[in-house]
Amino acid sequence: MPWATLDVGREDAWGHRIRYRIDSNFSTAIPDPPNPADGLTVTDTAGAALTATPIAIIFSCGGDGLPNGENDANGVVNSPICVNPGAPNITYVQDVHTGTFDDILIWVSKNTLLNRVVAAGKWP
Repeated sequence: MPWATLDVGREDAWGHRIRYRIDSNFSTAIPDPPNPADGLTVTDTAGAALTATPIAIIFSCGGDGLPNGENDANGVVNSPICVNPGAPNITYVQDVHTGTFDDILIWVSKNTLLNRVVAAGKWP
């Protein structure tokens, strides 16, 4: 799901790289049964779940270029230039823009993906 495949620019509006995380169970084909393996979750800053079973997460570190909350795998909150040198996270955070939180995150749920590929006649 790199930017070239999506036919979008590789940078966000602030010139920072767009980041993404794909459930490893869906990285080459849709499994049968189509169950997420990585346990990805999206929460708000208080920890409340916003979605179940996302299979892909696409995000920007916002204008300040700093990954906020759980959006950085190296465990260092607010490391510069939205880097992610550590192991991939399974929890990501999306919330309203505040003075300290400006990450922008979208996700694709398992149900949305399955709906689209079934409607296109590509699965099962």
